[in-house]
Amino acid sequence: YFKKSNAKFFLISGEKGIGKTTLLQEIKTLAQGLGYLVLEIKPKTNQSSPSLLSQAIKTINEFLQEKYPQKVSALGPDLKQIEANLPKAINFLQKISTLIPLVLLMDDLDLFEPVNLEFPKPEEISNPSFFILATCPGEFLEQKNSLISSFTKEFELEKAYQLNLSHLNFKQTRKFLSAKLPGAKLPPEFCNYVCQYSNGNGLYIREILKFLDNQKILTRVHGNWKVDLDKLSQAEIPPALRILLLEAINKYNPELTRILELASVLEDEFEQEALRFVTDLSFENSFEILQKLLKDQILWAKKDPWGIKIKYSLANLALKKILYERLSHKPNL
Repeated sequence: YFKKSNAKFFLISGEKGIGKTTLLQEIKTLAQGLGYLVLEIKPKTNQSSPSLLSQAIKTINEFLQEKYPQKVSALGPDLKQIEANLPKAINFLQKISTLIPLVLLMDDLDLFEPVNLEFPKPEEISNPSFFILATCPGEFLEQKNSLISSFTKEFELEKAYQLNLSHLNFKQTRKFLSAKLPGAKLPPEFCNYVCQYSNGNGLYIREILKFLDNQKILTRVHGNWKVDLDKLSQAEIPPALRILLLEAINKYNPELTRILELASVLEDEFEQEALRFVTDLSFENSFEILQKLLKDQILWAKKDPWGIKIKYSLANLALKKILYERLSHKPNL
């Protein structure tokens, strides 16, 4: 796709935990397999530009010393200039890409200092063997500044490409599973399990399938995928999925986490009044919390058959089980 595409800048957006970094790492492996030298830049809080670029510079130096020692002295001055300036670094990398195809990975654009996000325009990236791939949360693209305006224009002109990772609905998840696991029709119990434990998150689906494969619950026989429904019904929550779900709720303060734990004792579909009953929240506070959890896709909501009352549910069945396990004292309902 790199070689066929006219775009030189690729942006992967989506909510936290949807799998942006994981996808970036898979692209890294694919690019390396195609012969690209891959450089990675991932900012940390209060990190200076020199330390941000230090690993990338070290990688370039090692490559030049090994493959093109005669070029080191000629490129030395340029290499010194880029140590504190990411825009200059990108221009320098174009020069290096005449020697070897290059891919620059930039994870979490929203954490970069604005001064380090002065990208050259796609038409200024002239070398066909140099690409930039980056990630950012969706809300980063909602900002109103010159950088986002530039991105939007380039996306519209197809000089840059954006991939937004979002949750799959039930139909999309089932279609994805059928494409990923060809053969006989997959049991509905299996599709329901994956949907309920992933809530359409591509990263969660990946970890679920890996776990089921490792546990021999999902096996391939003569080219067809088979599911052991007896083992599936008794399977534990995949450990990697448990870690990801805990990371998702650990970002909340203890009070909100406790509210989620209490919500786990309610029916699969509950009303606002039921949540107020187990938490002693006021109407206003419970409404505000429900809206936040809906926005974060921790909860789902739908109207009852008569279209009068709103029913809420935890979006992920595995998360509900984890929250219930954490409750030291179950309230009497």
